[in-house]
Amino acid sequence: MEKQKNSDLTTREAVFISYAWGGKSEEIVEKLESICQAKQIQMFKTLRDKGEIGYKGQILEFMKRLGQGKAIIIIISKQYLKSKSCMFELLEIAQNGQFYERIFPIVTQDSEIYNVIEKLRYLQYWEEKHSELDNEYRKLQSMSNTLGIQEELSLYSDIRNKWDQLIDVISNMNNLSLDEHLENDFAQVINAIEDRLQDSQNLKKKIN
Repeated sequence: MEKQKNSDLTTREAVFISYAWGGKSEEIVEKLESICQAKQIQMFKTLRDKGEIGYKGQILEFMKRLGQGKAIIIIISKQYLKSKSCMFELLEIAQNGQFYERIFPIVTQDSEIYNVIEKLRYLQYWEEKHSELDNEYRKLQSMSNTLGIQEELSLYSDIRNKWDQLIDVISNMNNLSLDEHLENDFAQVINAIEDRLQDSQNLKKKIN
């Protein structure tokens, strides 16, 4: 039986969370959701894959839906920046426009996105992922019926080509440390999202 979807989003906006499974990132997400529930926030409802995708659910469909969200919390960690799925979500967010306006990053210390040497190492990592797959792909005697592999190669190429630009936007934001977020129960993130959604609602009223 599929997990129940949120049915109250007509009155509360969906705020997606993009993160890497397991470890510190998952702890952050659980803490954030717990705080939102405790505060009984009426402006928005947090959505993440584990709560929205039931058995045999379409993972790709959810990731594309996340990319279209009005507000997306992103847990930037080393694991996130080396995850194909997470990078796909980040590219989807960027592709849907207003990248800066729609993202609300929480940056972990291990991501080291402020260190230019580490940034270069991430780029090397994605170059190597592309080269590894491309080299194996070229060993095939026939390249017919390999659409899935071609799409994977294209994704690695897109990640490599756009990674620095997207991460530069995030690293140039005034991101608080994780400790500061935890000390303040993510108040700055929550307030910024509520402002974003309120502005969106006001704009919708003007248009209507």
